[in-house]
Amino acid sequence: MPPQLPERVQTWMLRCCPLDPARPLVVGISGGPDSVTLVHVLKTLGYTLHLAHLDHGLRLDSHEDVALMRRLAREWGLPLTVEQADVRGYADEQGLSLEHAAREVRYRFLFRVAREVQAQAVAVAHTLDDQAETVLLHLIRGSGLTGLQGMKPQTRIWDAHIPLVRPLLGVTREQVLAYCRFHRLAFRIDPSNMDLRFTRNRIRHTLLPLLEQEFNPRIKEALARLARVVQMDMDVLTALEEETWLQVVLEADETFVFWNLEAFRNLRPGLRFALWRRVARHLRPGVEVALEDVERADTWLENPRPGPVDWFAGLYLSWEPPQRLVVARWEADLPTSLWPQVPFQDRVYPLPLGGQVYLEHGWRLDASMPLPASILLETDLRRTPPYEAWLDADTIPQGLAVRARRPGDRFRPLGMGGHSMKVSDFMINVKLPRRARARWPLVVHAEDVVWVAGYRLAHPYRVRPTTHQVVRLRLVPPKQEEAKKVG
Repeated sequence: MPPQLPERVQTWMLRCCPLDPARPLVVGISGGPDSVTLVHVLKTLGYTLHLAHLDHGLRLDSHEDVALMRRLAREWGLPLTVEQADVRGYADEQGLSLEHAAREVRYRFLFRVAREVQAQAVAVAHTLDDQAETVLLHLIRGSGLTGLQGMKPQTRIWDAHIPLVRPLLGVTREQVLAYCRFHRLAFRIDPSNMDLRFTRNRIRHTLLPLLEQEFNPRIKEALARLARVVQMDMDVLTALEEETWLQVVLEADETFVFWNLEAFRNLRPGLRFALWRRVARHLRPGVEVALEDVERADTWLENPRPGPVDWFAGLYLSWEPPQRLVVARWEADLPTSLWPQVPFQDRVYPLPLGGQVYLEHGWRLDASMPLPASILLETDLRRTPPYEAWLDADTIPQGLAVRARRPGDRFRPLGMGGHSMKVSDFMINVKLPRRARARWPLVVHAEDVVWVAGYRLAHPYRVRPTTHQVVRLRLVPPKQEEAKKVG
């Protein structure tokens, strides 16, 4: 009597990942027994399938996998998309492990195919054995609840609209092999699956058999059950995490995330750690986030500095004053949408005392009316907030204006004893992001740079002991709620 996998898989899918048999379903097929079984079972159940095979270019005999895929697709009358990728080159370029690079390239390929054929989901052939191995792997690495939940039957980490489904997650590898034997299904075995240099293979061929023999003959089912229990707990925690994410995020896409630094810092440590893990998985779907990765990021947060700092998995951290925390891929092209920017690079905007100039993205520059210098008697000007500056009112008889930098602009930064430097060099020295420099607002008096807004006042305009009247300049950021609407 044949193994009754189709019925078991159908019951599992109806409970965990219901799909419409009439709508296309992309199936990732590698040529191994698991993926071949998945295609055969889904075809038997009447699903509309589109097969997708990626040649990772890592084995000399990979062309034989492709040949088998083409033959099976012809025999089953199913459409097939085959592509080859340079996984090793991608790993080197992105600074990723070969394993993670292969996973990222593979899933991006599968979901691109899914979008092209307007598929309702992408199906992959992970089994209960894979689940047990994954839970043990995460346990060994100390990855916490996120890792102990293992793989979910259905997730949306690679595409916001197309889920990834795992119809065989309740099926053992032994049952898969029995199904292949009964139906005489052709498949290929990847020899790297026997290489004990890889941790997962040592878990599969050494640790799990030992646990079965010495501790629990049904250890795989026990680990899969643990994953299901943790997944239910994580559903509750994920709702809180989602709510918190929306509170701290300023702007995000698939290559970068901007957070409000102060709001993020004020989170409870547990929530902060959860968001560190989440942002890594958002930018590198499927990445393994170890505790030491999170602790390293949180340690950096205690004393962040402008300029990128390498994190892990091709990601970096950066602080952009005053309140923007950046987590991004190294190749990300970050926008200027949250920076104060002069609307037009070639225009000069008068800044009357007691008035203001409106900048892009909700920012503005204010200048106060002249105030008596006595207002600063109890103020330590060395501790002035970066987006505020006090200057001697008598030094600006011709009034103030705001403009972007010009070629050859120089100024004398406060604290340098009156020595001058190029504005462009100053921007580099203070690590003002390159993309923000061209239209960064400068407050000027005639042709003289008075204040590189948010960074440094010019020496000649400083408040002295003999100063009678002062003017306060302020760079005012938009409200956080308004910033979130940008982009």
